Amino acid sequence: MQTFILLLLIGFSLLLQTTVLTYLRVAGVRPDLLLILAAFIGFWRGPREGGLWGAVAGLICDLVTGGFVGLNALTKLLAGYLAGQAGAFFYRESSLTCALVTGSVTLVAELVTYLLLLFLGIRLPFKSTFVYLILPVTAYNAIAAVVLFHLWQRLLPRRFKVR
Repeated sequence: MQTFILLLLIGFSLLLQTTVLTYLRVAGVRPDLLLILAAFIGFWRGPREGGLWGAVAGLICDLVTGGFVGLNALTKLLAGYLAGQAGAFFYRESSLTCALVTGSVTLVAELVTYLLLLFLGIRLPFKSTFVYLILPVTAYNAIAAVVLFHLWQRLLPRRFKVR
């Protein structure tokens, strides 16, 4: 049942991210719902599940959107895993803590994405990429995490969240 719920959440998040959220851009960026979802799963269920579901969400995103296959899978795996590591050390029932962890793993995932794109031969100027893409996405994800945290708390049963 939990697998089905998570696959539904991934599908719904991807649908929202590629449709509705394209109209809710702030500073030219939109939140990465799949990364936020991977971070939430990792934060509450641990690094193994966070990494696994992050990879699944990222791979589905790669296949649906036509990007470099594996790029999102790797970065969302990393985000879910790191959030899972953080979940072991921080109080998980605080929206502020969740937002800080989500923002932190977003920053790491975006920097890894930048490095992987460099490795693939795509040269982007670091300063403008960092200022106009990485930082706004990090802030947007952290703010969105506060709102989504409360939805997550209300909609999902307790046994689903705690490892």
